[in-house]
Amino acid sequence: MKRRHRKFIGFLFLIVGLALPLYALTHLSLNAFFARSQYLDYRENVEAADDALLHRREAALAAYNARLHEEKARAAVDPFAQRDYRAKYDIETIGTDDIVAYVVIPKIDLIKPVYLGASREHLAKGLAHLEGTDLPLGGVSTRSVIAGHRGWYKDALLLHADELEAGDVVYVDRGVEVLTYTVTDKQVIHESDWDSLQVRPGEDVLTLLTCKEIVRHPAHRLIVNAVRASAGGADGVSSSGGGEANAADGVSAVGVGEASGADGAGSFGGGEANAADGLSADGGSTEGQAAGGAELEAEVSLDRADAAPPSTAHSVDLNAILEGTVVSPTAAASRIAVYVATLLGYVAMAVLLWRFVKFLRTPER
Repeated sequence: MKRRHRKFIGFLFLIVGLALPLYALTHLSLNAFFARSQYLDYRENVEAADDALLHRREAALAAYNARLHEEKARAAVDPFAQRDYRAKYDIETIGTDDIVAYVVIPKIDLIKPVYLGASREHLAKGLAHLEGTDLPLGGVSTRSVIAGHRGWYKDALLLHADELEAGDVVYVDRGVEVLTYTVTDKQVIHESDWDSLQVRPGEDVLTLLTCKEIVRHPAHRLIVNAVRASAGGADGVSSSGGGEANAADGVSAVGVGEASGADGAGSFGGGEANAADGLSADGGSTEGQAAGGAELEAEVSLDRADAAPPSTAHSVDLNAILEGTVVSPTAAASRIAVYVATLLGYVAMAVLLWRFVKFLRTPER
């Protein structure tokens, strides 16, 4: 009798001990498998959205960046050390848990949503914008910081961020446009070294922020910096997914850093405006990052109320890019390992449950 009880308890321990890692492996596998389909759903939802709603949404996002530059507020909270952190954005038409963009990094097989505010809940679901830095709209003298765990029990997230090197490409799909960034450098900083996240004058920077070590509460952070190069597009939507937008009516594409046109209307995402009427001294630019930059962005944001709704047309086919990109061996191997481990885990669980049921049906001797 006692022996049977010990076997019964032993089976329960084995089942629970196998179920816990299998739970995590299942989530890892499902998140990896469905990442692209969830991204495509996001694209479809944006394309089906009302143009007026998209217009108000983009105006509200741009107004946030304008206020940020006017107040000169910068990040001051480490998202990985604050368990109860709650961001306060108060952006019209955007809910707390709405996805504001997708970050796509083909080299490390990353396709993850970006949420507003690096709270514990958001970091568990994907990547999160760090409050106090520019929203990822693009624009000269802006820096958007996107935070993510260096691996989570349900998702790999930025597990392979350390493999990114100079020249690697990072895409930010905002729904209305795709911004293209190129990795320039990596740094290891202390968790309180926020000076390393300040704006770089004259540059449009996207920074990925994660933990350096894959341990609980590490003291150092890994940041990967990527810079956006400018490129022209005839309709105001970036032709390469990023950079400078040229428009016949002088109204820039939503969130794009520069706009050029006959009447010299300024940029919506904020930075510089190019005009044929000679407003720029060097054939060029009006400074959007200096003391008057915030005022320029705020004025343009207000002017957008009468502008045309944003276009969701894309000239950057991220699906084709993902299909044609060779994923790093480590990232590819880790995904295969997760799939194989999940499969073997279910096989082991099936065998264990079969033996447990057989044990229960065996008459007591």
